[in-house]
Amino acid sequence: MRNGYCADSHYGGRGSNISVQKLTLILCIVLVWGLVIAPCVTAEKDDSKSSAMQELKDLYSRGTEYLESEDYDEAIEIFLQILRQQPNMPQIYNLLGIAYLKQGESRELAIDSFRKATEIKPDFAEAYFNLATTYAESGDDMNLAIENFNKVINLDPKNYRAYFDLGWIVLMEKNDMEEARRLFQKTIEIAPKFAQAYFGLGVAYIQLKQTAMVLQPISVLRSMNEEELALKLEQMMKGEEGWMPGGGGEGENGAVY
Repeated sequence: MRNGYCADSHYGGRGSNISVQKLTLILCIVLVWGLVIAPCVTAEKDDSKSSAMQELKDLYSRGTEYLESEDYDEAIEIFLQILRQQPNMPQIYNLLGIAYLKQGESRELAIDSFRKATEIKPDFAEAYFNLATTYAESGDDMNLAIENFNKVINLDPKNYRAYFDLGWIVLMEKNDMEEARRLFQKTIEIAPKFAQAYFGLGVAYIQLKQTAMVLQPISVLRSMNEEELALKLEQMMKGEEGWMPGGGGEGENGAVY
C-alpha cells in the first residue's frame, strides 16, 4: 500500500486483513478474524462418497494447518489439489488467494483466485472483502477497492471493517471528509468498542474544521485506555502533527491470512 491509512492501522503485511468463510458440506473453516472457529456444516451420509469426502476433509485440514504455520507453498499445493478434484469450491479459491498473498510472490494469482470465488458464489462477501483489501494495500486501483468494499457492505451490512477501510480510502484518496465521517460513525454504530474508528472520526472532524467535535472521540479513546491515539488527535488539533500519521501494525480485528 502506498500510504498507511491510520496510525497503528490494521494494514500490516501483504494480505494482513483477509477474512475466511466457512466451508460448505462437511468442511469446517477457521475464520482468521481473530482465529474464530466458524460452525461446521455437516453433509448427509452417503457411503458411496464417504471416502472421497474424507479425503477432502483431510486435505482441507492439512491445507489450513500449512496456512496457519506459514508454509504457504505447501498450502497452495494442497488447495490446488482440492480444486483439481472439486473445481467449484469458492471457499477453497478464497483460501488459495490468501495463501498466494501471504506467499508474497503473486498478487495477480491472488486476485484471480478471489475473483473466481465470487464468480462461483456471487454473494461471497468475504472474497469481495479480500479483493478490496488487496487493491487497497497495493494502491494500484483504489476505484476497484471502493467498488469491492461497497459490494461487501451491500452483502453484509454489519461488516464494520468494510465501512472502516472504506472510510480511510475516501478520506485519503478522495478527500471526501463528510463521507469519511459518515463511514467512521457507521463503523462505531456497529462496533462501538473498535478504538481506531474513533481515531478516524477525529481525523475527519479535524479535516472538516469541526475541532470542537474532536473532543468526543478523544474522550472515548481515553476511556478505552487508548492514550496514544487520543494524544495523536490532540497533537493534530494543535497542528503539531500531520493529519496522516504513518501506517503501522495490525488492528483490533484484522482478518487474517
